[in-house]
Amino acid sequence: MSWQPEIDELRRRQALARAMGGPEKLKRHRDNGKLNVRERIDALLDQGSFHEIGELSGFAGYNAALLGRAEETWPAIERAMRLDQSDRRHSIWFCFGGFAELLLGRTEAAIELLRKSLDRNPGYGFAQLFLMAALSLLGREAEAAETAASFRKQYPDYRTTTFEQLWLSRSGSSTYRAQIHPLFEKIRTLGVAN
Repeated sequence: MSWQPEIDELRRRQALARAMGGPEKLKRHRDNGKLNVRERIDALLDQGSFHEIGELSGFAGYNAALLGRAEETWPAIERAMRLDQSDRRHSIWFCFGGFAELLLGRTEAAIELLRKSLDRNPGYGFAQLFLMAALSLLGREAEAAETAASFRKQYPDYRTTTFEQLWLSRSGSSTYRAQIHPLFEKIRTLGVAN
């Protein structure tokens, strides 16, 4: 099976995104004395230092999870990783994939992906929180408690209620909310709440 049609479609969509609405919209910005978003980024940052994260695929998968379609997340992230084989975004994408697998109840797969994320970025709090919930769901309480202790050491003032509000505010999907509430309960029982 060839992925070339999907890759071509993603490249077409990336080109559309880079076009920023086309010449007329860009001209309107210039006529109003405004820089477009890419010009503003170029003016603020050193050349070559900005790398757009998951222009389409990776974050499309993440968004699918928030819309109650977590089963679409990992396939979208795999496509994004094939398109951009540099490792710099993979910590984020492995975390999103693990998050989606956890929402789907595929806890072992979630743990594997969340650990891959943390291998690349050990201080990634989002990955730590969901890893501790996944470990607890499987009854691996000692590992969950160890992850929770590491998290508390790094983020001593973090409030679980802040975490819940952040993740609930990302989507009104009833499917997503039903999937994420049990994870909050597990995180609370591990003593991360302040």
